Amino acid sequence: MTGDYKETFITRLLRNSWPGSVDVELLKAIFSMDDMDALGHWHAWSSVIEIDLLDWQSHRLLAAFVGRARKIDPDFKQLSLLEGLTKSHWTTSQVIKRNTLPAVDALLDSGIPVMFFKGLAFEIAGHSSIPSRFSGDLDVLVPRGRIREALELLYNIGWSFDGQPLQVALSKMAMDSGINLKNASGGDLDLHHQPVHAGYVDDRALKGLWSSAEKGSFLGRSILVPCLSDLLAIAASHGLRRPGKKQAHVSLWAIDFINGLSKLGGDYAQLKESAHRMNAEASVAGAVLFAFENFRDRFAGICPKQFISLATSPRQLMWLALEAPPKGRLDKHVRARLVKILKFLNQRNKVEFSR
Repeated sequence: MTGDYKETFITRLLRNSWPGSVDVELLKAIFSMDDMDALGHWHAWSSVIEIDLLDWQSHRLLAAFVGRARKIDPDFKQLSLLEGLTKSHWTTSQVIKRNTLPAVDALLDSGIPVMFFKGLAFEIAGHSSIPSRFSGDLDVLVPRGRIREALELLYNIGWSFDGQPLQVALSKMAMDSGINLKNASGGDLDLHHQPVHAGYVDDRALKGLWSSAEKGSFLGRSILVPCLSDLLAIAASHGLRRPGKKQAHVSLWAIDFINGLSKLGGDYAQLKESAHRMNAEASVAGAVLFAFENFRDRFAGICPKQFISLATSPRQLMWLALEAPPKGRLDKHVRARLVKILKFLNQRNKVEFSR
């Protein structure tokens, strides 16, 4: 027995989608309430990491700790380098955002609602603790019924998907949750009709997402962000969908999830509803279990058992088998069959944009 739940095959699968042990050390350094404890985790992380070899994605996670590093480990020999790189990456990110703003303005000027729904949305809604958040693109959601209009509009002002014609972009959008668009000025936009990759989100669920969204502001533009419980479900769905890859960018979701879960105020019924709405029951169960086991001082009131039970439906069990297989591997023939079944269940053929 662990906490209030038994160790089972499902809980072991859920753990397969967690961040690696090295990233957990950095996360504990970020969230520890005691400076000496945080210093211990920081030393455990920095002793096995080559700072000079960190890439852009790794620095996105590290940016959440650099400020605290100055306080608790001012003599760290590469601290100035870390601070300089964080500022440089942040500046690059701001340039990308500025170059992407014309796309957001064009959508808003045409009366198309715009929702930010990933890490930046946590920041806009005041749920983020990352002082120097940076990213390589903007993730934007528009109503599914207006996605064709949005794509045509952006194509007409110089945006494209990998230089392909509009019809190719529409065909891809019909099969995926979103598409990456770029322009000649260095803008980088991920345009979505649904906020998660884990299967088809039906129109009724999307209506709930839009109706519960909150108003926000981004560089003077009036946009929308999901309510907190929806943000958490989306963060879990994106963060835990590629287990086995232990790079730092996979762990970045955990910062937003832990911060947001702390602010949820015990309204876990709403989180379960959001998980169901996003087809993210297994992802949310894995994220809650991760938060409970690694940051129990913050989440002593959570009952992981009620979330673990969400991951037992046939659809979620198939998702776990695909995304968090035992020993990290799945027979290719079994995987191919499960993918076919999930594609049928996801009803992706209902998304018609390419007429």
